Amino acid sequence: MERPHNEEQTRQQSFTRRSLLLGGGMLLGLSALTARLYQLQVLEAERYRLLAEDNRISMRLLAPPRGEIIDR
Repeated sequence: MERPHNEEQTRQQSFTRRSLLLGGGMLLGLSALTARLYQLQVLEAERYRLLAEDNRISMRLLAPPRGEIIDR
């Protein structure tokens, strides 16, 4: 049984519209990720560089663990 031409055309238009919406959503999400990466890597680079440098070396005085000294 063949479908009428009008029904097939409506189905094709619906598929095209959904494809465009899905593609637009993906493009919007990718753009948001790209913008966030740019913000972190370029705009806030100095802030994170300083945080990393401060975190690199930790100056703490710790008493060394001492075991029992046994002489022969």
